[in-house]
Amino acid sequence: MAEVKAGLQDLVIATSEICSIDGQQGKLLYRGYDIHDLAEHSTFEEVVCLLLNGRLPKQAELDDLRKELAHNRALSPEVIDLLKHLPPARPEIRPHRPAVRGVRSPEKTLAYLADLVPYLSSSSTMGCPSQ
Repeated sequence: MAEVKAGLQDLVIATSEICSIDGQQGKLLYRGYDIHDLAEHSTFEEVVCLLLNGRLPKQAELDDLRKELAHNRALSPEVIDLLKHLPPARPEIRPHRPAVRGVRSPEKTLAYLADLVPYLSSSSTMGCPSQ
């Protein structure tokens, strides 16, 4: 008879070149880099390059990505109006979801997310705690 394991222990759903998790050692790696090292030493844009390209960027690549993200990050007046009229955020309902759902490309999604964080955290009408 097969051994029955509780919960999701030893369950492999998929393999990934981007992320690896070692639950026994408490490790989360993105492309071989420990998430704690990335959080402490890398910028948002550097991690984007790592995830998309499989390696940390050279300075010229980083500059190009920053320009591309800046170009794609402007929030339309309609999105800003939508965000202003949403009810205060609750832990289970985040106000950025409707805004991000309307974005169709990964580049624009990343740019929107990068731009929404300071907007939401600085807006007293959003009910979001300041960071």
